[in-house]
Amino acid sequence: MLEKENIPYTLAYTESKSRFFKCDPDALYVLRVRNEDNGLSLLVNKSMVMNESVRAAMDGEESTDAE
Repeated sequence: MLEKENIPYTLAYTESKSRFFKCDPDALYVLRVRNEDNGLSLLVNKSMVMNESVRAAMDGEESTDAE
C-alpha cells in the first residue's frame, strides 16, 4: 500500500523472544511507525501465533504439556 501511494519507508526487523508464541515467517506485524524526515520508519516482527498450550489455557482447557 505504501509503495502504491509512493510513500517512502524503511523497515527495521525485530524478533520476539516469547516462548508462548511462535512466529509465522510469512506474515509481518507492525509494532511501531515513526514519521521521519525521509519517510516512514516501520518496526516490524514476524506475526505471532499462540502455541497450543496457550490456546488451551485461554479456552479453559487443561494442558497436556509436562511441567
